[in-house]
Amino acid sequence: MKIKSLATAILLGLGISAGTNAHESHAAFTPKANVVKPVLQQVDGYYRFMLGDFEVTAIYDGYLDIGNDIYAKFTNLSKEELNKLIENEFRPLTETGGVNTAVSAYLINTGKNLILVDAGSGDVFGDKVGFVEANLKKAGYKPEQAFWYATPIEKIPAHVQQYVQWTKDAVAPYEKAGKVFYYDSGVEVIPGVKSVKSFGHTPGHAGFEFESKGEKLFVWGDLLHNHAFQLAVPEVAAEFDVNAEGAREARLRLLPELAKNKTWIAGAHLPFPGIGHIRAEEKGGYSWVPVEYTPIEVKK
Repeated sequence: MKIKSLATAILLGLGISAGTNAHESHAAFTPKANVVKPVLQQVDGYYRFMLGDFEVTAIYDGYLDIGNDIYAKFTNLSKEELNKLIENEFRPLTETGGVNTAVSAYLINTGKNLILVDAGSGDVFGDKVGFVEANLKKAGYKPEQAFWYATPIEKIPAHVQQYVQWTKDAVAPYEKAGKVFYYDSGVEVIPGVKSVKSFGHTPGHAGFEFESKGEKLFVWGDLLHNHAFQLAVPEVAAEFDVNAEGAREARLRLLPELAKNKTWIAGAHLPFPGIGHIRAEEKGGYSWVPVEYTPIEVKK
């Protein structure tokens, strides 16, 4: 009797009729007409955490399918080796034979300046990206609030003139309005923000190191395009880089120190929100340790 009562309680807890015959029990599993439909909507595309006194907000722009032939786009490893890395990260190939990679931007509020690192893809790469502006607004900010800083344009070093010339037409309207400035690598562009040389993806590619109360965050931009390949084996080259050898050198130079110092990382093509740490593995290479979701604690 006691066993029967316990079984009945379990069945009732599961919402199942404790009938005495097969017909009654079967009827309890009949789907209701008013079954709730799936919502099929993700949460808003932003995530934030505090770096000392700096508020850091990751802004989701979308994702890209690095398709067609993944084995041609990432080189220095055999097809079998790349497949193994894909399996290790549980990242099946897409229908196009590629892999998906996230695209993110980062908004840092220092309390005095609001800095947007990367502005997203706009309408350049299809309809799966281009959501920075919408998600920026959902995160409580307006695009026009972003603060842009660098050095006056007339101070562009002679040795980089050749690299900026090809962007002149696109940048000209903003230059005329006095909203484009240039900076050199390794300098503090504003208090708490230093540019870090990482040439390779583009001739003047740079990362930005933010520091507040002894905590550091390195926003590394396009230092790598797929963590499954290029963290595990930093030597893996990508066809997306103007200078693949330069990008490889930048990874080999920067990754060891970032891992050793346990620096916070924000990467444009790391799984959203793309914030976390890298860990050096004994067998070589690095693994990705993502940030854990936590509420923002407001200091009173």
